Amino acid sequence: MPSDPIFLNQLFRDQSLVGGDFRGLVLAHSTFERVDLRDADFRGAHLGQVSFVDCLLDGACFHYAFLEGARFVSCQLEGADFRWCHPPHSRDERTKEEEQCGAQVQFLIADSYLYEIYYWKGSNTQASPLIALHGMTGHALDFTELVKRTGRPCFAINMIGHGLSGMEELVSTPEFDDEEPCEAPKYMDVVEQVRQVICQLMEHEVSVNSSSFDLIGYSMGGRLALHLALHMKGKLLLADRRELILGKLLLIGTSLGISDEEERKARRVKDQMWIDSLWHEETVENFLKAWNKQPLLARLAEHQPVVADQLYQRRLVHLPRGLAIAFECLGQGEMPPLSSRLSNLPCPSIWIYGEEDSRYREIAHEAVKSAPDAEAIEIAGTGHAPHLEDIDAFWDRVGDLINT
Repeated sequence: MPSDPIFLNQLFRDQSLVGGDFRGLVLAHSTFERVDLRDADFRGAHLGQVSFVDCLLDGACFHYAFLEGARFVSCQLEGADFRWCHPPHSRDERTKEEEQCGAQVQFLIADSYLYEIYYWKGSNTQASPLIALHGMTGHALDFTELVKRTGRPCFAINMIGHGLSGMEELVSTPEFDDEEPCEAPKYMDVVEQVRQVICQLMEHEVSVNSSSFDLIGYSMGGRLALHLALHMKGKLLLADRRELILGKLLLIGTSLGISDEEERKARRVKDQMWIDSLWHEETVENFLKAWNKQPLLARLAEHQPVVADQLYQRRLVHLPRGLAIAFECLGQGEMPPLSSRLSNLPCPSIWIYGEEDSRYREIAHEAVKSAPDAEAIEIAGTGHAPHLEDIDAFWDRVGDLINT
């Protein structure tokens, strides 16, 4: 290993550096090509604009590394640990809101996709954790006001293509050609990725005394939470052999998917219009203006303009092509419907809807007829996003359930 901490523009090629100690080194603009870096330690290293090509990085540690502009091309990354890293690709500096929200930010890898997670430690570190999943085009920070009201450890995950969560595998090139088609993982592949992320969070960041966790999801995040509950059969088996039980599901404005195949096809066509526009030409600003005009979402701007503007500013961090990938794999047309599987839910479920959201009121009450140990809760004076439209009314109705 180099003795000088400043080690710029270097080429490492066809070497074995297994277990190499790169802690704190400045390796900016360097290239690693066909290098065996298994179990290498890059903690605190400056890896800005570094290229890893055809490298073995199994078990490598990147804690607190600076990864802006770093590229991982055709690399093996099994077990690589990217916790508490700086942004993995070039973006503007984080917003003031992100700096002041009180959360820590980390990155974890699942099936070669990088996920951005916001973590609030909470005043009661021994309490079971709460995992929060946002809606389509949303952001992990949408749960900030809710988190402020609970003392539990909380983890909010930015879904694929949102925020700094990767829209592509780290083993592929991050540079797109304008004519390259939009390709995304399958819906259930993303469900498995989120399961892996939650496993890693529970293994590394949660008290060993914890025996359970809860999931809360809004809209798209609620659908994912339902699939996760069924996919993991209500429990997680961690690497240290601990078993964590999924305590309950809190589902806000959540549908069961589209059962009718013709309706599913129509929804795919509608989503494809967003995908094509975002992939080829649309700016995130123009997209959000059009997206937010939908009746379910326009209500927020009418009733809570300050909150709506805050959400809009937060969503400007998304990349257009990232959102295209999200629609491609997580749109309602891609989601396997769940109406016939509710009786198999392995835990209690709470279906939360706004008083003025008639469509999701009907869905919630239909769901509780089939799901075991389920209840529906109405939030007065709100629409599709009660936790965003009126957090106080929301907390008055479900705060005890969240904290229990």
